Amino acid sequence: LLLLFTLILLITSLFYIVFRRWTFVAVLGLLLVGNFVSPFTINSYNDNAYGLDYSHKKASFDPFVHGNYRKDSLQTIQILNRWAGKNKMHGDKKPKMVLVCSSGGGMKMAMWTYYSLAYADSATQGRLLRHVQLFTGASGGMLGAAFLRELYLEKQQGKIKKLFSKKYVSEITTDILNPVFYSFAMSDWFFRLQSFRYNGHRYYKDRAYMFEQTLDRNLGPLLDKPLMAYRVPEETARVPMLILTPTIINSGSRMIISPLDVSYLTKVPYSKELQNIEFRYNYRKFGADSLRFLSAIRMNASFPYVSPLVALPGKPRLTLFDAGLNDNYGFLTAYAFVMEFKDWIMKHTSGVVLIRVDENDYITYHRKMTLNDRVLKPLGVLFSDWGTIQENNYLPVIASLKKVLNGKFDLISFRFGSADKRVSLSWHLTKREKQILKQAIFSAKNQHELQRLKHLLQ
Repeated sequence: LLLLFTLILLITSLFYIVFRRWTFVAVLGLLLVGNFVSPFTINSYNDNAYGLDYSHKKASFDPFVHGNYRKDSLQTIQILNRWAGKNKMHGDKKPKMVLVCSSGGGMKMAMWTYYSLAYADSATQGRLLRHVQLFTGASGGMLGAAFLRELYLEKQQGKIKKLFSKKYVSEITTDILNPVFYSFAMSDWFFRLQSFRYNGHRYYKDRAYMFEQTLDRNLGPLLDKPLMAYRVPEETARVPMLILTPTIINSGSRMIISPLDVSYLTKVPYSKELQNIEFRYNYRKFGADSLRFLSAIRMNASFPYVSPLVALPGKPRLTLFDAGLNDNYGFLTAYAFVMEFKDWIMKHTSGVVLIRVDENDYITYHRKMTLNDRVLKPLGVLFSDWGTIQENNYLPVIASLKKVLNGKFDLISFRFGSADKRVSLSWHLTKREKQILKQAIFSAKNQHELQRLKHLLQ
């Protein structure tokens, strides 16, 4: 970040030396020219999703055409049957189905999701992850969930012995922000000169590339695989399903990204009206199965200015943004999943446990607002309080789930933070912030929720 400001200062100084009192006019003219030529320069190399084929520039698809609802639903029921077989209880007792909804929030939510769930899985002697059927959510929360799920898969394969480790905490909290801003300062201008090849396709290097490479370096090669690599583990119920739902800027709806066929999640419950778009079905001609999983994570976590918007191939050209803009907690996806399989759930389980992983709500009171507060506070609400606004809108969804499942529904919340122990929304954590997150699991509320979870999974 310091390098970026230094570069801006150097450019500003150079302009002043050349143009003197005409500096403002020169800068304004440059900005106008840059804006005019940008459609022919910047747009010529949009930020891409690595693994997809962008060579078919004129290839088109109909986003309102969907897969076979019935076929996809029956295939998922086979997965649910395998999940039930893995979770057989003594006698006539039926297992609880666990759904995990983890909110967006950058690195703090990546760490908190991994840390709280790994701790809870250890405290339940491994019963938690065995009962989880679905991970959904936004941004950093889904990065933490994907990391934990991959570790869970490696544990089953005998590659590691335990999920809860200081080593993994260190990996998930290693800085991402500074390498990304270095790329932003050095290469994310009008012309990007460096390129690389992935899966036989050529892409430009920019801060999106640096974001993924930094993640890959921090976490090892754990998540550097194509989307399709998770199809068999999910089909065989070795790992929970994980569904990413970045927001489609063009329509405000969600792009449903999964290695499985899940067209039933594109429609409105109790209706055939199409609401969302299924990624694998609509982008199969562009190599959807070869999508780099790290790119899928990035698309789901397109934090403003840090990770740029992603343009998908084909016509119409759809642009994706952070999942938190539409469904910050993943509740809408979880709700649609339960509504689709409610009959199976009522017959084969003793109910649903929805685990909400997020940050505590706290109210900040202002006695007197300055002029800056009045100008900037509305923007602050959009970025920092958007999740809270959505949470209030989710209350009817929770009430509806309880009703649909005849009361066989439990909500478990693992939350952190307070008005005096805030953790910044960023891809960088300080030592103090990491310590706040580590200590949060031992709060009275979280320990109470953990005891409830233990009881439910017995």
